[in-house]
Amino acid sequence: MSAFGLDGYYEVLHQGCLPLEAVQVHRLPELGHRWTAVEEEVCEELVARRLRRGERLIVLDDGEFPVLDRLDSFEVLESGEWRLRLGPTHYPAHLLTNVEHPKWREAKGDAVMADALAVCALTTTVDGYAVWGRRAAAIPEGAGRWHVVPAGHPEPPQSMAEALFAELDEELGVAADEVEEATFTGIVRSLPTLKPELTARLRLKLTWDEFEARPAKDAWESEQLVGIKWNAEAVAELLVEECGHAIPSGHAATYLAAAQDFGPEWAEETLAKLRA
Repeated sequence: MSAFGLDGYYEVLHQGCLPLEAVQVHRLPELGHRWTAVEEEVCEELVARRLRRGERLIVLDDGEFPVLDRLDSFEVLESGEWRLRLGPTHYPAHLLTNVEHPKWREAKGDAVMADALAVCALTTTVDGYAVWGRRAAAIPEGAGRWHVVPAGHPEPPQSMAEALFAELDEELGVAADEVEEATFTGIVRSLPTLKPELTARLRLKLTWDEFEARPAKDAWESEQLVGIKWNAEAVAELLVEECGHAIPSGHAATYLAAAQDFGPEWAEETLAKLRA
C-alpha cells in the first residue's frame, strides 16, 4: 500500500498485515554507520554525560552496550513479504545521532547515522482494551511521552519476531503462547529523528484484569500503563488528542492497527482529522 504521513511527525513507508514469519532479514556484517575518530570521541562524552545525569541506559549483563540493527533499506517482494537489509550499529551511536544530533544527517550524510531499527506493537486484550505506557523520566529517549507497549530494539542475531516476543515478556509479563494473533502492520520513520521502526499488532488471549495482574520482569521503560478502550470513536479521539505528543511510532502503530479493525472509511476520516 502507498506511503503516507503526518507533517513533521512520522511517515508510514509501507503498511500491510503480515504474519511475523513474512518479514525477512538480510544482515550484512560490514554495513553500518561510519565515523571518524572525532565522532567516536563525541559519542564517549555523550554517554558519560547522560550517565552523570542519572539516565538509565541499556547495558548488557557483561557491562557492554548492545549491538543493534541499522536499517539500510527494505523491499516488498512479489510474494508480499518484506525483506529488510540490515547492518550493525550500536546503542550509543543511536543516542548520539538519531536522538541527540538528527541534523547530522544534513551536515555529514546518511552514513554517519545509526538508524537503529526498533519494533513496537499495539497490544489489545480480549475484552477490548489497548495498552499504552507513559515513558519513564529516566529514559534517554521520549521521557514522559506515551508509547505502545511492548517496544524495543532487536539485538542480532534475533529475528524481528523473537525481539517482539522478548519485549512482550520483559515489559508486560506475557508469554508468546498467550498471544491469539500477531502481525506486522507497517514500516515507519519518526520525522524528527528519522528513526525507523517496524510496527506490529498483538491480540492477547487475556482480559485487561488478567493482564494487569501480571508482574513484568523488566518494565523500567514505562512508569505507567493504561488501558485504552478499543473502539472506533475512542481510538480516533485518542489519536487526535495525542497527535504530536505520543512517540511517533507508537501513534503510527495505533493508527495502523485501528485502520485494520475499523475499516478504510474510519482510516480516511481519522487521517483527515489528524491533518486538519
